[in-house]
Order: sequence, then structure tokens, then C-alpha cells
Amino acid sequence: MIAALLCCAAALAGERPVHVAGEVGTDFPWDVGGRVTLELPGRLRLMAAVGWMPRAYLHVINEGIIGLGGYDRRTADLVEDTLASSLVLRFHGGWRPFPRAGLYLQGGYGIAALGGTASGADVLSMALDVQVPDWIMEGNDFDVTSGLGLAEVEIGWEGRIWRGLSWRAALGGVWTVSARTEVEPTFDPWLIEPLVDDWCAQAEGELSATLERWVRSPVVTVGLGWRAF
Repeated sequence: MIAALLCCAAALAGERPVHVAGEVGTDFPWDVGGRVTLELPGRLRLMAAVGWMPRAYLHVINEGIIGLGGYDRRTADLVEDTLASSLVLRFHGGWRPFPRAGLYLQGGYGIAALGGTASGADVLSMALDVQVPDWIMEGNDFDVTSGLGLAEVEIGWEGRIWRGLSWRAALGGVWTVSARTEVEPTFDPWLIEPLVDDWCAQAEGELSATLERWVRSPVVTVGLGWRAF
């Protein structure tokens, strides 16, 4: 993919510089991971990143939401269980305005998914304020997983350390624009499967709406990278 972008840039612009840089770092409190940035002629930028969301980071997001009155501790614990250790993917476009300065602006879309854990029916009921029939409550667990679609903005500065070695620091924001939750029984519902499915759908809707409304935060980014050329 990067090679194709380089060829297109050369064909369209017929000029250099075109730069590729790899980096490891953190976007606190969202993920720890790596990114690749391609800078095209005109200092236009394309960035792709992959990271992992530590539970401690999600705990920080939850504490901020609780402090703002977004949801209570029980819901925060459920959110932490369904999103912790998620894979985070990012795709940004941006621009570096000045040829001899490291200031850059960028934004784009992110995905956080693949976390999840088993939760008891009573936990789901209390966290989401969803009424659970007694025949579901008694010792039954559900697999709960959530995925987020994220809008992201970032303003930062890049600096050289030595040769191709570089550092980067940035401030930005991330907010949820879409959320999808799946609640699946870990038991065989037998003849009551339609009733269990109805309750699961209700729980999915409640948790998805909560995530979409409240999960957002400022972001502080630091990274260490190497410019290949």
C-alpha cells in the first residue's frame, strides 16, 4: 500500500521530498502502539496506526466520565470489561504547514474493537438499568463485546534527535461517533431463546447508546520514531 502511494505521489508531483517514518509511542489515555506516516510533496501526510488499549488507560477515561456525571461506577466497570485490551486502529490525513518547522495538523477515523468479557445477568441489569426476568438472573452469564467508531483530531510537533531519529509530541481529542455491542448468552436458552434474544437486544441497545454518548476524552501523544528516507 505504501509503495503504491509513493508511486502515485511521484507520478503526480514529480518532486521530492517524500518521507516515510515509523514510530512507537502512546496516545494517552487510548492506546500504546506504533504508526507509520507517509509525507507527500506539499507536506501532505497520511498516517496509519495500530495499538492496544490497556485497562489502566480505559480506567482513566471512565474516571473522567464519572467526574462529569456521565454514568455511575457500575456502568463504568461494565464499559471497562467490554473494551479493555481492545485493538485500536487509526487512519489520519493531515498537513505540515511550514517546510522548516515540525508543526503538523491531522485528523481522521479510528476503530476500537475486539475487547470483551463474560458478565453476569445481574451485572448487566444494574449497570444498564434493564429489567432482567428472574429465569435469566439465576447464575447465567453473557459474553459482552463492544466496538467504537472514533473521530479524532491532533495538533503536534516533530523534532530531530540524531540523523533519522525523531521525537513527536501532540495534543488532540477523541470522541465516539458510533458504537456497536453484542450480548450473547454463554448458556443454551432452549425453548426460551426468543425471550433471551429480546433481552440481549435491549441490553445491546442500552450499552451502545451509553458508549456513543459518553466515551470521549482529550489525548496526549508522545512518540519516538525513525525516518526511513
